Amino acid sequence: LRRVLRDLLKRHLAADRRGADFGYVGACYRLLDIVTTNFMLRLSDREKMDERAQFEERITQINQYINNNYAQPISSRELADRLYLSQGYLSRFFKKNYGRSFAEYLPSVRLYHAVEDLTYTAMPITRIAYDNGFSNVAAFNKAFKDKYGDSPSALRKKMQHTRNEEKTAAASKIVELMTGEKDYDG
Repeated sequence: LRRVLRDLLKRHLAADRRGADFGYVGACYRLLDIVTTNFMLRLSDREKMDERAQFEERITQINQYINNNYAQPISSRELADRLYLSQGYLSRFFKKNYGRSFAEYLPSVRLYHAVEDLTYTAMPITRIAYDNGFSNVAAFNKAFKDKYGDSPSALRKKMQHTRNEEKTAAASKIVELMTGEKDYDG
């Protein structure tokens, strides 16, 4: 390759002085031959690589789309259209690789984000439900109770209670470290 490139450059510089040079054209063809022979992917190589890469790319695209749009009303039809797949293929792909249907997976993503909001914000539960893609509070409460066995407000109270206990324990530990005495009152 280096030899051909050197020859090509030499002929190109010489061609400016002499006019057209068939040796230059020949060197261009030799360069194309080397590049296509040694550096192009063959169909058989691509097929082996493509199957795994295509699978990983599809999983990445699905995850990105759902994580970027979970707060919006989305459907498996919309996702299938976005990925240029048939809805039947996407349905089978989902079941095989996620272990559940799209209709079962999407609410679990929404609930995951809702639990974070319940835990780390003081937003009203109604707003959390709508901000995380649930069509109404009743649907949010039902999905939440089915998954976690408790209502969103009960979980929020438990999390606040747990955080208060952790803060009290941390404060006691700090007092103990600073004074060298244990706090026996609580």
